[in-house]
Amino acid sequence: MTPPTLWWTRRDLRPHDNFALWAALAQGEPVIPVFVLDPTLLAASDTGEQRVAFLLGCVRSISNTS
Repeated sequence: MTPPTLWWTRRDLRPHDNFALWAALAQGEPVIPVFVLDPTLLAASDTGEQRVAFLLGCVRSISNTS
């Protein structure tokens, strides 16, 4: 039995065009998604409420499909 694949991401959460996620899924083994909420990203001057809401919405979407 092959161990599960860890899919670790800090920014790119869109599953429909995420090559790393699709490559992990193509292995045929379970995929464990890990999202790191990067404090540097949150502190950036171009990070506003909409971006944070988008990131959290993506995490919710991914967690609802597993």
